[in-house]
Amino acid sequence: MDLVYVSDLQDGGTHGGQVDPLRGLPSARQDPFRWRPYAGYAPVGIRRVSHALSARTPASRPPGRVWDRAAGLIESGVAMTSPTTGLTLRSSDGAGIFRRAGHPARLLGMAAATFALLVVTGIALRPGQDLGLARALNGLHTGAVGVVTSATYNVFEPVPSVVLTAALAAVIWIVKDLRTGAAFAGVVALTWIPSEMIKLIVHRGRPDVHLMRYPFLPVQPDPSFPSGHTAFIVALVVALAFVVQGTRWRPIVVGVGTLLIVLVALALAVDAVHYPTDIVASVAWSLAVAPAARLVWVDWVMPRVPVRAFSGAASSSH
Repeated sequence: MDLVYVSDLQDGGTHGGQVDPLRGLPSARQDPFRWRPYAGYAPVGIRRVSHALSARTPASRPPGRVWDRAAGLIESGVAMTSPTTGLTLRSSDGAGIFRRAGHPARLLGMAAATFALLVVTGIALRPGQDLGLARALNGLHTGAVGVVTSATYNVFEPVPSVVLTAALAAVIWIVKDLRTGAAFAGVVALTWIPSEMIKLIVHRGRPDVHLMRYPFLPVQPDPSFPSGHTAFIVALVVALAFVVQGTRWRPIVVGVGTLLIVLVALALAVDAVHYPTDIVASVAWSLAVAPAARLVWVDWVMPRVPVRAFSGAASSSH
């Protein structure tokens, strides 16, 4: 198979070329652009790459035969593999959850700042300054409302949440591909699970069930700040939004997902298993950390996993 390398240009365009693996990359003398081996997922889709290729003037192109072969391969949608990493360029690269993030340092800095801010805030809230609000919301735990809120809490317990994530990843695998499903599941996990570190550091107790009109039983033994249930559902919705970004499904996912987040938040508040500030902190956590989680997992970790691992699993199951 012809091996194609893709490179970003300073002006925002993209170009590529066919390279003989025995001879390596074109030299700087042969190629006026700064080429690099394709060591990750392309920042744009194959068809957009092809469009950028065909839009170049002859004077700005790499050597004609190399250019024409690259344009033809990319336009045909052939999966192209790097000999150095075993990674494959596909038509979905650069779209949806694989759209590369800009300003990585800013995303990581926001996640780190959110972690530090929530630790400080959680420690300051240990005495339970919003206990009165928690008791007032617990007063709504009657009849059908109480049944729905308690059921919602149980549905999004850790084990069912893991099962739900795996099920959605499987659906994404079937509808799109295994790599997208793995990207989705990784973003959810990398956003949700680290919130437990804040719980261990802050160690805020749960609202006192003896002060509640409708106590939730059994009493939850783990720390309260932030809410793991809320952190999970927000991470799930954001990861799904990443998967469908750039498509007509994104507004639907964001709209339905927002309603689901509100439902879970109200259920936790009415059950009084969390203080309201626990819930707000979890929303802030997942919204701030999910983009950094996507950066680390999709842009940095997944490109170092040979695509053969994904394609081999996919071919053995179909």
